[in-house]
Amino acid sequence: MSKMRCTGIRKDGQPCQANGLEQYGGLCLAHGAPPEQAREWRSRGGKNSATAVRRDNRMPEQLKHALDIVQDSMDQLAQQEPTPAICNAISRSAQTLINIRRRADEEMELIRAEEIQAAAADIAGAHPDLDVLEAAADIKARLDRFSSEALVEQGYAEFKASDNPDDPPDVVLNDRGRLRFGFYDLYLTQKMLTDMESIITYHNPDAHGALDSSHSINILNMHELDVQDMLTALAHGPERPVDPVTGQPFTKVPLQLKVRNESGELVRCDQDPQERLPELLDRLRECRSDLEELSEGKQVT
Repeated sequence: MSKMRCTGIRKDGQPCQANGLEQYGGLCLAHGAPPEQAREWRSRGGKNSATAVRRDNRMPEQLKHALDIVQDSMDQLAQQEPTPAICNAISRSAQTLINIRRRADEEMELIRAEEIQAAAADIAGAHPDLDVLEAAADIKARLDRFSSEALVEQGYAEFKASDNPDDPPDVVLNDRGRLRFGFYDLYLTQKMLTDMESIITYHNPDAHGALDSSHSINILNMHELDVQDMLTALAHGPERPVDPVTGQPFTKVPLQLKVRNESGELVRCDQDPQERLPELLDRLRECRSDLEELSEGKQVT
C-alpha cells in the first residue's frame, strides 16, 4: 500500500517525515489528533523520544558509526597546531557533524511518530499495524458513504455539490430525513429552550413583578409531548429506512451525512437525537418549573 508523508511542519520548520493519514486530512497522528489525545499518546511514547532512543542505542547503526568517526576526527584535529588548513578541516567536519545529526533527528522523529501511533492503537484497542489501520479506516469510510447514498435512494437525503470541486458531492438530509431521524425536533427544542431560558435569566420579579407565563408553560407542555412521541418513533416507528450494510433499520445516521442546523448552516450529523432529546426533556421540565416560580413572583435561584 502506498504511503503519503504527513503534510505537517515540525517545530524546526522542516516537513514532517511521518506517515499521513486520510482521516486526519493528510496529517499524522502526532499532528492531526485532537490535543487531549495527542498529549496522552505522547506521554505513552515520550519515553522513546529521540534522546531516549539514542541513549538506548537504537539509533540506526550507520548514522551512529558516522557520528563517531567525524567526532573522533574533530577531536584529533583540535589537538594539532591551529593552522588555516586545520581550521578549515575542523569547520568542514563540524558541518558534516551537523548534517549527520540532522539526519539522525529525522530518523528519530520517524521512529517516535511510529511509536506514538502504536501507543495510540494500544490505547484504542486497535491493530498496531498502521497499514491495517489505514485500510480499516478506508473501508469504514466507504461503508459510511454507501449507507449515506442509500438514504438518497430511499428519499431521506439528497446530493449537494461540495465546496471543493475535487471532492464527491455531499450527502445531506432533506426535510423528510430531518424529521424522521429527529433532527427537526432536536433543533426546534434547542432553539425554544434558548429563548425560554433567556426569559428566565433576565426577568427580575422584584423589578418587574410576577411573570405571566401561562402561554409559555402551555408551549413547554405541548413540546414535551412532541419530544416523547418523537423518541418513541425513533425507536419503534413504522417508517424506518434500512441500512443496506447491515440489512437492519438505521439506528443513527452515518457520520458522513450532513444536515442543516437551526441556523441553516450545513454541518455533520455529530449529534444523535436519540441521546440528546432525553437530556433536553430534563431541561424542558426544569424550565417549566422555573417559569411557574416566576409566575408566582418568586426569584429563581
